[in-house]
Amino acid sequence: MQSGLVVILAIAVHNIVGYILGYYSGALFGMSKPKKRTISIEVGVQNAGLATGLSTKFFPGNAESAIAAAVACIWHSVSGSILANIFAWWDKRQEAKNPTVSDT
Repeated sequence: MQSGLVVILAIAVHNIVGYILGYYSGALFGMSKPKKRTISIEVGVQNAGLATGLSTKFFPGNAESAIAAAVACIWHSVSGSILANIFAWWDKRQEAKNPTVSDT
């Protein structure tokens, strides 16, 4: 049980660091806010599916490696969706604070 918690914690930390590094990498290259957000999600949601395939190919006798990769797949999918919704919520909040005048 304790090792499972360590694996989940390591996956979450790795994922969150990926989101942060992705966002600031985009900022380093002067990208727009939508591009920085896209880079953040793409970097944060690493290819855990590939990890699952590689672990079963190269470690066929070690089911634990495939389990860790499968947990990462689920975590990355859920956390990426949550982050995208946070970005959308933030935009709506900013838009409500600063409404623009439409041309109609």
